[in-house]
Formats: sequence, C-alpha cells, structure tokens
Amino acid sequence: MVDISVALGQMDTVWRSPKENLSKLETICENISGKAQLLVLPEMWNTGFCTNVDFIDKDWYQFTLDAMKDFSTKFQIAIVGSMPAFDNGFWYNRMVCVYGGSLVHVYDKIHLFQLAGESQNFTAGESNIVFTLFGISVRILVCYDLRFPYLTCNAETPEIIIYCANWPSVRIAQWATLIRARAVENQAFVIGVNRVGQDGSGYNYNGCSQAVSFAGQNLVTLDDKEATVLVDLNMSSLLEYRAKFPFLLDRKF
Repeated sequence: MVDISVALGQMDTVWRSPKENLSKLETICENISGKAQLLVLPEMWNTGFCTNVDFIDKDWYQFTLDAMKDFSTKFQIAIVGSMPAFDNGFWYNRMVCVYGGSLVHVYDKIHLFQLAGESQNFTAGESNIVFTLFGISVRILVCYDLRFPYLTCNAETPEIIIYCANWPSVRIAQWATLIRARAVENQAFVIGVNRVGQDGSGYNYNGCSQAVSFAGQNLVTLDDKEATVLVDLNMSSLLEYRAKFPFLLDRKF
C-alpha cells in the first residue's frame, strides 16, 4: 500500500462568496501542487456555515464543483470539502471528493446541527459508505457527525477518516478529544479540518485542524491562523499496527 501526503487547508472562509473562496483554493492548490496527493477543506468552505438557504444561490454548488474538478486536473490533486447543494428540490450539506476532473464520491451530512438551524433548512443524508482513493479506503464525514461514533464503528474499517468542519472555538476542546477517540477506536488515521475567523452569523472559529494516527498520536495540529500544512501518512505502519493489535476483529456490529 502506498503512502499518501495530505494537505490540511485551514481557511478563513469568506462569507457567501464562492468566487473569493475559489480564488483562495486556487492559491492553495498552486502552493501544494506536486507535494500532496489530497487536499482537505473545511465544511461549507465556499460559503461559510450559512444555514439560511434564502441567501444561497442554487447555482453556487455546480459552479464551485466544476472549478474544483478543473483544479484537481490542473494541479493533479484530489480535493475534499463540503458545500451547500440544491438537488431535486432539497438542500444538502454535501461533502465531495474530486480527482482527475471527476466526481469520485459524494456524502450528504447525516447529522444536521439543530442548534444553528441547519436541520430546519437542510435535508439529512442517509448513506455513509467507504470508498477507495489511491488504493486507500476512505470515509468522509461532516462536523457534527464527529459526535456520533456509530457512523464509524461498524463493519467497514477505512484506513483514513476525514472530517471537514465549522467547529466553534467555544467547544474546540471537544473537537480535539473526539478526533483522537475516533482514531483510536477505529485504528485509523483521522484528519479533521476546521475553519478560522468569524462567520456572518457571528460565530468564532480558532482552527485547530489536525491529523491523528491510528494509535492516537498527534501528527500535526494547526493554530488559529489561516494556513495549509502537509502531513505524510504511512499506510504500511497502519496495517502492521492492526495486525499486531487486531482489536477490530472483536467488534460485534
């Protein structure tokens, strides 16, 4: 199994401005091209965590997705992140993975954040499956999903679990704890990418995006500034660890 270099793209997302956020994405891609195989972005990275769909253009999703596909080809990198998406009459918080100009995988956020009104305007997803990227099994999830371990503690055991988030600074200690817990209980690399700055609803975010190993070891943690950091994931070490400590075989569900 090949190793993979992952870029954590911690952004100060511009409120409801896909064009400005795409400009930021292009700069990130230019800087990491040839250095990373996968770039992870925050939740709703193209608009900010706007839960009032009256202020979201229905065309923004496709416009942004097309640009992501173009960047994935131009810079030869897979890109993962979530966006508001209008599909068949319903709004979804949709996390996508694109690579080589194609849409590789789609995940619609299952747990909508009731406290911020997300569940009032968005529809919850129903499917949560593992997919393969560069020969590595991956599961992608969104922010509030991190609080619900049953999404990952099941028969499917991906090598990498990815969370994109708009996780506010007032609860950032829980973010760090839960990421480490998901890594240990699944014996998987866990990548969590959060935003920084203040959004249009007045929520403050202090980043703390991080990568944690299958054994719960911190590989990298960002501070509260906009930044992109690369981390190399040694997949052979993960397989060796699982073989040495085959805890996953004892799962009942």
